Formats: sequence, structure tokens, C-alpha cells
Amino acid sequence: MLAERVDFITLTYGDEAYRDAVRLAGFDGPILQYLSVGQVNGPGPYRNSNVACDEGFEPLRNGIVREAGSFCGDLHRHEDWFLHNGAGERLYSVVGVTGVWYHMNPANAEWRTYASQRIARDIIGPEALGYDGLLLDNVELSLKKLTDQVENRDGTVLEFASDADYQSAWATYLGQIRASAGPETQLWANMVSDLNIGSTWALY
Repeated sequence: MLAERVDFITLTYGDEAYRDAVRLAGFDGPILQYLSVGQVNGPGPYRNSNVACDEGFEPLRNGIVREAGSFCGDLHRHEDWFLHNGAGERLYSVVGVTGVWYHMNPANAEWRTYASQRIARDIIGPEALGYDGLLLDNVELSLKKLTDQVENRDGTVLEFASDADYQSAWATYLGQIRASAGPETQLWANMVSDLNIGSTWALY
């Protein structure tokens, strides 16, 4: 029934057996791998890298960082990879039962390289998972979520003075993802924090 009713499907890492079963059932549309690209699931919440990190934490499988211990081993020591409020605390959201999601800094070149390489690993090369493309979730169009909606908001994002600066950093990040994933990879995105002015999508 699913194969007859939908035009495209989005699944996450670990759903490959189900994906293959849907294809065998006759579905011939794109099946995309979902990835949250602006946030990382982690333990805590931690104010900064001085807090001891839970090495056994297992991130959800729908993010760039998903292996047990990878948040502490790869990310936690890099304070400049994270975004911060006016008090210098890492900005984070708590999303239902999925826990803490830290907001990452798209202007940081090291973070962009780390993230884009891990994203590309899933879609091209010897470790590719076999999806037709990627659905990039939480692609931010403005600072609104960070200033008005996250758990420890205070109206300030230390790393960005304006929406335009944030958008420019995101455009660079998305360009690096495109370059790493290759020109043939389908890239879809879920844009969030839209200011509803009709022009913010154009840069991306």
C-alpha cells in the first residue's frame, strides 16, 4: 500500500532493511536519508567543555553524530563548534523524549568540514548506505529560534550579529555539504525559522 500512495519516502540510518522491502514491494520513487544538520543530540545540557562528559551517551541515529561516545570524543572539547547565548552558555533545545539538541556554529570551518565529511560518508563512497539522496532538516533561515525559542535563550547569539551573517554562514555550510556529497546527490531541505519576507530562501 505504501508503495502505491506516496511520491517519496524519508528514513533514517538503520532503516535500510525496511527501505529495501519497500523497494521490493514496487516503490520506485526517491528514498531519502533524514539528517538533522544544524543541531547535534548529546548528553547534558552542558554549559561548556569544562563540564565532564557522559562517555556512554548514545545519540539518536538521525543526526550527524550517532555513535556511542562520539559526542564526547569528537565534539565536546571544541567549544567554538557550538553556538552560545549572551552568558556564554551553549545554546540547546529539548525536543520531546529525544533529549538535548545543541545548536552548532555554521561559521566554524572545522565544524563544517567534520559535518560535511560525515554526511558525505553516508551517501557516496565505500560506506554509502544506498539512499537516493538526503533530507537535511533544521536548515535555519534566521536567528529567531536561537533568540526566541531555545531552552536557554536570552535574545543574544554571541557568534552572529544579524540574520544576514547567519544566513551567509549557512549558505557556506550548505555549499560545503554539496561539494562533499557530489553534484549528483539529491539534496532536499526542511527550512525553519522563516521570517516570511519572501526572499530568505533565495541565497540557499
